[in-house]
Parts: sequence; structure tokens; C-alpha cells
Amino acid sequence: AVFLIQGSSKIDAGETLNVQIDVMNVGHAEITNINSFISCNSNFVSISSPVFLLPNLAANQQQNISYTITIDPNAPIGHPVLFNFDLTDGIYAHSNSISETIGVIDEDYETGDFTSFNWNNDPSYPWIISSNNPYEGTSCSRSALNQPDQTDSKLSIDLNVLMNGEISFYKKMSSEQDYDFLKFRINGQKMDEWSGIDSDWSFVSFAVNQGMNTFTWEYDKDWSASDGQDCAYVDYIVFPPIDINN
Repeated sequence: AVFLIQGSSKIDAGETLNVQIDVMNVGHAEITNINSFISCNSNFVSISSPVFLLPNLAANQQQNISYTITIDPNAPIGHPVLFNFDLTDGIYAHSNSISETIGVIDEDYETGDFTSFNWNNDPSYPWIISSNNPYEGTSCSRSALNQPDQTDSKLSIDLNVLMNGEISFYKKMSSEQDYDFLKFRINGQKMDEWSGIDSDWSFVSFAVNQGMNTFTWEYDKDWSASDGQDCAYVDYIVFPPIDINN
């Protein structure tokens, strides 16, 4: 069974939308009297007619099942929800699940500073807010101005992730190719690095595990030379489900 939330790439408070589940019989014989049931672990989500009966499903046949769900207008932004789907004909059974977040918790720097979240900004070579061609809106973040060789400029944040998910952001480079890098780390482990002259904005995302996590954006300079604007830009960070009080 494959989940598909129709009409939206996210779910928002006060919204009514459809959850479509594609069910396929991958066996070699017809199955009959199939009961399907969808549930959710959140009191902010209500499901209309959660039980659906499939009279039969031939071998290799696919059937789409659609459920209508409604999100409470008072649901908090960033609230994680887990949908569970169970299917059985009384003999065989199948289960699947999908996790979602109500609303989007993001950092787009449109406040013009670093006050939206509890950022740890390198005091020696701090990141700054820039209006130089941001990905969206009027502001983005940029690594330190006039950063010396053989130094790094770090911007990090410690967050309590409530369930497995992903973190995504847009980045843009203007640095010495293959020598001065933007490095992204989760809990100290380097996930990837980028360099280059005046690249365009590009999107990246990384899986994140539940629990306390430290996310770090680090602009590292080598022992000599520089190119371009000698910096990295980051914008529109979308966090996984997190404790927003943290």
C-alpha cells in the first residue's frame, strides 16, 4: 500500500484534504472481502469514514482508496502526526504508516536577524543577514565578512526532533572552487560540502533521527587565496518536527 496526500505538499491547521492509498494485490490469486482501516495518533485530526470494504482484488490488480481528513484549526504548527493503515481479508494482513507535520517550521530570516530560533552564531567570525539576492523574500544568511584564511565561520542550532524526518535548505556558493567549502553537519558528522564561483541557489535535504540534534552550517577556508565573494549563503531552512519551545 502506498500513501499519497492529494492536493497539497503539506497539511495545515483548519484544512480538509484527501489521503489516497494505492493498494495492489501482488499475489497470484484473487482475494475477497478486504477490510481497510486508517487511523491517526493525533486528537487534532479527524477522519471521515475510516473503514472501507474492498469486495475483491484480482491478482496484480490495483485499487485506490480515498479518505477525507480534517485538521483542527487550533492544531499547533509543527505538531507531528502519524497515520496508520491496516488491511486484512481475515487471513492475510498488511500495515503501513506515514508521518506528517502540521504546518511548516522554517527559518527564512525575514525577521532580519537570528532571533526566530535559538541560534549559536560563531562570535569570532559570525554569520550575518544579507539582502543579496535571497532565495525567497528579502533576506538570507551569509557566512562572515572578511573571514581570514585557515578559519571557519559556524552557525549552528540544537533542536529536539520529535520524530524521524528530514531537514532541507537552499544554499548558494561564491568561493574558491575545491578549496573553500560550505559544510553541513548533523551532530558533528559531515553530511555534504560545496564550493564554487557564483553558483545559483540549489536545494538539499537530509534525513534526521528523533532526539536531540545539532545542525551546523560551516564555511571553511583553506590556507591561502580566495575567489568570488568568498562566502556561502543559506536560506529557507525547513526543520523536521521539533519542540518549538526548545
